[in-house]
Amino acid sequence: MLHAWPHPPQTREEQVAARKEMAAGPLKARLDSFVKVLSRSGSDFCVGSTLTYADFALFGGLCLLTSGYLEGVPTDALEPYPQLKAFHGRFAAMPAIAKMYESATGLHASCKALPAPSSAT
Repeated sequence: MLHAWPHPPQTREEQVAARKEMAAGPLKARLDSFVKVLSRSGSDFCVGSTLTYADFALFGGLCLLTSGYLEGVPTDALEPYPQLKAFHGRFAAMPAIAKMYESATGLHASCKALPAPSSAT
């Protein structure tokens, strides 16, 4: 899901800078393409009308993006993508997935359903 660099950054500062650059450009293009995939499927899944490996792969990538593990990638990177947030929520709410992650902490806590947006009153 994430961009591979021909010469990986070596220092922490270089890694953060490279991730910020990726989040500002290539990541947005990639997330846009995933929105198109979901739209074309005409269902709640990436391919066809049943759960496939593609759904697990997309869910794992979205969890990683929202986890805070990738310093330099904002944890709210999915905010402009309601379709991807909805996909994440549907996947996370599947009984077996929800049970697996119900007591997750740290990186795996991002595999729980994303919090609903707060409404300004």
